[in-house]
Amino acid sequence: MKKCCNMCISDNIVWEFIKDNGEKTLGNCDFNASHKNVSIIDPQKLQGLFEPIFKWYKVDNKNGLLFNKGLSIFSSKIFDNSKLISAIFPDGRYSFFLENRISFDKNKYKKEHKLKGYPEKLWYKFCKEVKNKYRFFADIDIEFDKTFDICKRPIYAGEIFFRARFNMAGKIFSKEKMGKPPRQSSENYRANVKGIPVLYLSSTRETAALEIQSYKGAILNIAEFIVEEDLNIVDLARDSTLFKSILPFKLGEDYGTYIFYRTFLCDIVFKLFIPINKDNRDIDYLPCQIISEKIKKLGYDGLGFLGINGYNLVLFKDNKVRLTRNSLYTVDDLSVIINEKDSIEYNS
Repeated sequence: MKKCCNMCISDNIVWEFIKDNGEKTLGNCDFNASHKNVSIIDPQKLQGLFEPIFKWYKVDNKNGLLFNKGLSIFSSKIFDNSKLISAIFPDGRYSFFLENRISFDKNKYKKEHKLKGYPEKLWYKFCKEVKNKYRFFADIDIEFDKTFDICKRPIYAGEIFFRARFNMAGKIFSKEKMGKPPRQSSENYRANVKGIPVLYLSSTRETAALEIQSYKGAILNIAEFIVEEDLNIVDLARDSTLFKSILPFKLGEDYGTYIFYRTFLCDIVFKLFIPINKDNRDIDYLPCQIISEKIKKLGYDGLGFLGINGYNLVLFKDNKVRLTRNSLYTVDDLSVIINEKDSIEYNS
């Protein structure tokens, strides 16, 4: 029986699976003669990894992509994908991959999950409805728990984030003024509604300065926060890049859900990123504010998203971070080169 090797498939998870579940001794690959003394395995043992991905695809010669364009799974060193797929699935169930263009079968996913519509259309309808028709009773038929579960990731204790505020008086603000705003002074913004404050943080001082639209000559108070306890967040910033080059085997059984909701998630990422005119933000931020509350309701500590020049973090509570340093900076030019003027450090 022919054997394939870990170098046949461009994915670390499959590599590890072959090393752990393949032949005990190294051997030569039957699908590329140049792969010698490598980890090898009976291709049929890989069915459990490939089936959750392959099952969602259909023939689509009009709008689809060729197999290695739509699913860049096999190494470019494999000269004949058809032989390897036939070896993994000898019953021929996916032989159509190599003779046709393929695309993700949204209808199959919708039917199997008994959904009312496609998420991008439901999302568009929801945004329109919440802005123009029903503010508090709008409905959206999207599997939020499954969708956001795919995007979750930890932020580990010890990581550092920053918050910036204008401070033209030139005297360092108190710790209280650099934390989460009090309810009575919190305004509508991307991820929160007026009266329900959150803590907005950024990955760098420069990103924090850009997020408040700083300008040359401005004096900023920038606080440094350390994460004291691991955070569980929905990371839309990470997935905005992951959308373009996903790792199918990492998603496993969640692959179908991820692809089905990808357009919807991309639109949320876009709406979180684009600047909104202050005159319209009470209305335009509504869909993202509701999404943020959905994430909060599901028990996450916060969400991450891409900002003007870096990564931003929204925390619904501030009990897992601690302010460790509070400093004054001046903005030297429009590229936000900042120089420290004064600082206070806190040990507890």
